[in-house]
Amino acid sequence: MKRWIYKLTFSSGVHFGVRNLTETESFFCADTLFSALCLEALEEGEDVLASLYSKVKSGDILFSDGMPYIGSCLYVPKPFISLKRERRDSDSKGKKAMKRLKFLPARSIDDFFNDTLDVEQTAADLKKLGIAEERTCAAVHGLEETMPWRVGVYRFNEGSGLYLCVILGSEEEETFFDRLLTGLSYTGIGGERSSGYGRFCYTKEEMPEYLEKRFSDGYEHYMTLSVSMGNEEELDGLMENASFLLKKRSGFTDSRTPGEGGFRKKDLYVFSSGACFEQRFQGDVFDVSRKGLHPVYRYAKAMMIGV
Repeated sequence: MKRWIYKLTFSSGVHFGVRNLTETESFFCADTLFSALCLEALEEGEDVLASLYSKVKSGDILFSDGMPYIGSCLYVPKPFISLKRERRDSDSKGKKAMKRLKFLPARSIDDFFNDTLDVEQTAADLKKLGIAEERTCAAVHGLEETMPWRVGVYRFNEGSGLYLCVILGSEEEETFFDRLLTGLSYTGIGGERSSGYGRFCYTKEEMPEYLEKRFSDGYEHYMTLSVSMGNEEELDGLMENASFLLKKRSGFTDSRTPGEGGFRKKDLYVFSSGACFEQRFQGDVFDVSRKGLHPVYRYAKAMMIGV
């Protein structure tokens, strides 16, 4: 198994939807990437889609959420672990900054647990990632007059973007994944792709040693880098002393074939990235199609590092 870092640089803004069209996140979840890769695979044929599903389900291709990078600094989710922080008990500003913090430098995981992380400086550094704004779009849609609407767009600053941790079983999987990701770079990821959002180019680097070592065993806890959910067999005993936040994943199917798409998927509750457990689990790919439809897959494989 080979571990890689894929750095995505976006040529335009991105829209990673949350509650409504006017809001956007600055990152995307692993299941969003998987759905986009499935569409790319389907463009090449159903056999390619079946191959992608098989390689991902078996763990020969495994990837994280899209996480921030600023220059050479890679960020990971803040662990969902409550720690006693005596140094900041009387520092309300520091406590508020910690509560709002979503990511921290991968090099600073130990500082987080040792309570030596400069939270306010970390929060200030993350502001250099980019900026969220609202953009006005318009279309006719068969009407005589254009119908404007507003879209939440996140724009990354120069030298910043999102990266993926990717584990590939062999050169075959590496070539396969790179081909699909290259195709996706032209069509884009996220929402409002027809408006040009979500397109990117990427570079591939070997995983730095300080992050590579955390994929080994021997840690007290293991933290997820992707939205994930164990199967029925794995959930037995997994929840003991676990710290996590459940995230509802829902939405509608997408398709590039006219007349298809738009069917609502089954809701699936998953662990948000940053969930911490005392043991590793594999996760799964779940069928979230409604009765009578073709399979619709939701990625919930677990990429985990020791913390």
